[in-house]
Amino acid sequence: MSSENIRGLPADYDLTALLRHWQADTMFSTYCHLPGRIEKFYPADQTADVSVSIQKQFDGRPVQLPILPKCPVMVLTGGATGNITMPVAVGDSCLICVADRDIDVWWKTGISAPPNTRRSHDLSDSFVIVGFRHSGNAVASYSSTNVEINNLGSKVSVGAAINAKSVNGAELNLATKAKLANNATSLKTLLDSFIDIVYGQVDTNGDSLNSGTKASLTALKAQVATLLE
Repeated sequence: MSSENIRGLPADYDLTALLRHWQADTMFSTYCHLPGRIEKFYPADQTADVSVSIQKQFDGRPVQLPILPKCPVMVLTGGATGNITMPVAVGDSCLICVADRDIDVWWKTGISAPPNTRRSHDLSDSFVIVGFRHSGNAVASYSSTNVEINNLGSKVSVGAAINAKSVNGAELNLATKAKLANNATSLKTLLDSFIDIVYGQVDTNGDSLNSGTKASLTALKAQVATLLE
């Protein structure tokens, strides 16, 4: 088809060029996934106000998109009672996932129903997944072997062994033996000391424990050593 048959187009345009331009413009205006930043988090309903971290181009000029209010934030859940929560904070990076259709009815009721509007890939129908990071904000000392939970200097590490340590020094270590300790002492040290005190006990008459009792205490100390470190 000649451009002469398409009213209003320049002479060097044809239908193929027009369709190509329409396709590019449609793709440019369609939102699917975008990096974002948490501006405010609402723990009560697990939503967040989010800013978009990529600017829109209008007529060659960069324009910051508006903050997206009250976007549902992903919470890792399972069943009726299982969930893992994270302390989402202002400044956290995230992935904005734009729904194909209007999510208003689902958000209010959770049921399957026709959408209220014909919105499609609209920023007002966005979900948020917190945790995506840019290269300058990568997790330090990332373990390639263990599952780790870190917060405020405390850490739980799960691998062949399980270790939990608080920022104040309290520690639980479960490997071939269990270790319960803090910066001052450990449970095994305290139990060993207690057994040693009882073992050496002498009453007011100068009598000490009989050999059978001492043998039992020695055996108990050996058993503690197989369980605790």
